[in-house]
Amino acid sequence: MGSLSREDAADIAGFDAAMADLPGRDPLPHHVSQAMLKGDSLLKALRQWRDVGQVKLASDIGTSQGFISDLENRRRKLTEDVATRIAPALDTPRHWLV
Repeated sequence: MGSLSREDAADIAGFDAAMADLPGRDPLPHHVSQAMLKGDSLLKALRQWRDVGQVKLASDIGTSQGFISDLENRRRKLTEDVATRIAPALDTPRHWLV
């Protein structure tokens, strides 16, 4: 896909601003929001934003690369238990994942 349209970029900026105004909620980084608009899953966008490979993330949380791939490609659902293990591995707030 090509670059974001001005309308999409404005939508992202508006969403990020609205999220920043919610108490106790950190907005997603702009790069993560952009990747999601292009079709990436949240997990894939966060992992790539943190520059962590699937193999490294899998090793860090005690699972397989294939499991991470299944999560990213929406073949498996991200459970609260797995989100709790992934959040610190990607240095992200847990509430971004659940």
